[in-house]
Amino acid sequence: MKHSVVAVAILLLGSGLHAQTLAQPSVSNDCGSSTSCSVSLTKAVTVGNTLLAIVRVGTTNTGATKVSDSVGSVYALDASEVQTVDGHSLAIYRAPVATAGTPSLSVSNSSASTTRIIGFAEVAGLASGAPDSVVAAIGSTSTPSAGTLAPTQSNDYLVVAVSTADAETFKCSSGFTCEQTLSKGAFGDQDQTTAASIAGSMSISSSDQWAAIAIAYKSSPRVPLSLQLNYSDGTPVLGSLQLSVISGTTTTTIATWPISSSGLVTGYMPLVTSGTYTYTAYDPTGKQLQGVTILPGAFATLGLHQIQGTVTINKSTDALMMPASVSLQ
Repeated sequence: MKHSVVAVAILLLGSGLHAQTLAQPSVSNDCGSSTSCSVSLTKAVTVGNTLLAIVRVGTTNTGATKVSDSVGSVYALDASEVQTVDGHSLAIYRAPVATAGTPSLSVSNSSASTTRIIGFAEVAGLASGAPDSVVAAIGSTSTPSAGTLAPTQSNDYLVVAVSTADAETFKCSSGFTCEQTLSKGAFGDQDQTTAASIAGSMSISSSDQWAAIAIAYKSSPRVPLSLQLNYSDGTPVLGSLQLSVISGTTTTTIATWPISSSGLVTGYMPLVTSGTYTYTAYDPTGKQLQGVTILPGAFATLGLHQIQGTVTINKSTDALMMPASVSLQ
């Protein structure tokens, strides 16, 4: 096996840094008069990322809502709010991605008159555990507001969600970007670099009965990694990619991701200031093909939100061919 001991910041070439917390575009589904609803992401998710489900259900019985997906994720209810006048509820559920695959989300409530999945999103870089701050409220104006979020730390990922009684047009404000809008619901997000308080609000096209939730999630020091692995003859590399950490003479495997039949693999990059990490590619027989060592602190200060691109391995010698074409975003 060839093994490259280099700073990954030198190996990966690219430009155009920008904030991008969603690992792929959010999806939604308005199932209307139904007790259940489902929707699928378009691409495979990355182990270590987080799935968020923003749901509007036509019932006040929020405890009867069931949320699951096709890859076996376990969802926690982070916040819910009942719009008592209209008789619907808004809720945000969260699940860590533990299994690779392309998940299909299912939401059901036997007492619901309508079911809508306002958003289903894969988010990179969230820490495990409870949110940093949560606020929620109901009202009947044209400016829905969950209240003021009060993060306790910098670099939180902020989400605001609003549901309405009637069909409305939604506009995000206070620095939030609308990621998904339906006729009766929307959600937006933003990365906040400081721990400043912020209003979790939107505006809608007319006064209406609404429910609103805003959540600040703590961030985790990692970024999504998406690589196309090819041999020098143009054929895709098959097998798996393994991430390990080296401490003295001990090597511990942290995660293993399958390489797809097209040579695509998704994982994550630790943002570390100490320690040594290695990525090693294996073919389907378990043969070691090529490894790359990340030197301490390689990406800790770059503010990255995604790494993607193409890496080529020599078909005959398994040597890493330079330069790799990878974009840091």
